[in-house]
Amino acid sequence: MLEGKLAPKVDFPINVFGMKFQIFLLTTEMNDVIFAKELTMNCICFYIWWLHEHLDDTLHEKIISVHPGLVSKARTIAPKIEKRAKIIVDRLIDSKLADLIFLPYNPRFHWVLAVIDLKLQTVYYLDLLLQQPYQDIKDIVNMGFRIFVSQKKK
Repeated sequence: MLEGKLAPKVDFPINVFGMKFQIFLLTTEMNDVIFAKELTMNCICFYIWWLHEHLDDTLHEKIISVHPGLVSKARTIAPKIEKRAKIIVDRLIDSKLADLIFLPYNPRFHWVLAVIDLKLQTVYYLDLLLQQPYQDIKDIVNMGFRIFVSQKKK
């Protein structure tokens, strides 16, 4: 159905990930979704954008997301733990009215979701494979919380 057509462009407004950017969904990425293959970061970003666009207006301010390419260990843009934790801190600071922060994360060939509940100061780890949380995501979330709390006390 998509053969010979341009890849659809998706513009991300600043309120989805805290930054403006755009992606192009390739036919191969769409096929990966259709045939339940490993999803790319573009697919995950697109899904979060779609979810954000379809949230009830009252939920728009209550849920924010962290860009998965900036925090995931697999194919990450910012590989050092400190830099990835700082990205979480920046989103925590941006969160003003948010209750939940979605943190899609790919340790290696598998997407999981960490959800930070700011009111309860709890992190939920959602993994369809029911694996224990990866140490890397524990480290970046814990470091992010420590930095955030210390900055907030200042």
